[in-house]
Amino acid sequence: MRFEQFPLRTLALACAVMLGFSAKAASVSFAWNPSPDPRIARYEIWFAANWESFEVRNVGLATAYTLTDLSPGQTYYVLVCSVDILGNR
Repeated sequence: MRFEQFPLRTLALACAVMLGFSAKAASVSFAWNPSPDPRIARYEIWFAANWESFEVRNVGLATAYTLTDLSPGQTYYVLVCSVDILGNR
């Protein structure tokens, strides 16, 4: 998915967590608090090694995720977005 389809400002406002980190290992785990909004249908993890192209993973209603196959020393950007029943972020 090309990132320019979703302007950074729009995603940053719609997403619960936005992280930038340098990988120290081949995987990283993180967790977040669930949204209190009963209309939330799923969470999405958006991640990339640059701001141009994010990969999106649908994690359902899980509130934890592990990114794997990371390259140690590489900087990654991660956003956790909630998506409601209408598909709105």
